[in-house]
Amino acid sequence: MNVNLNVKEKIKQLLGEITGNPELAETLDGSTDIINDIGLDSIQMINFVLIIEDEFLIQLDFENFDFENLNSIDILAEYITGAQKCSDVS
Repeated sequence: MNVNLNVKEKIKQLLGEITGNPELAETLDGSTDIINDIGLDSIQMINFVLIIEDEFLIQLDFENFDFENLNSIDILAEYITGAQKCSDVS
């Protein structure tokens, strides 16, 4: 489970930007639950997901997206890394 550390750091930075609290990034770790610990409202969540797509050059299929991927920064980073590998192949 060797997820690119830069992906995790970028996720933390993006969460700080979305919440309007850049210092938040410094308090987050890999186990932080994006939905329950950070408490993004629905607009922030939509913006976060759209920024994730743009930042990491991936396309999320919302009909099949498992929101368990937001259970932690580590899980989301693994998902993004896997999605990037899939898009590199196609």
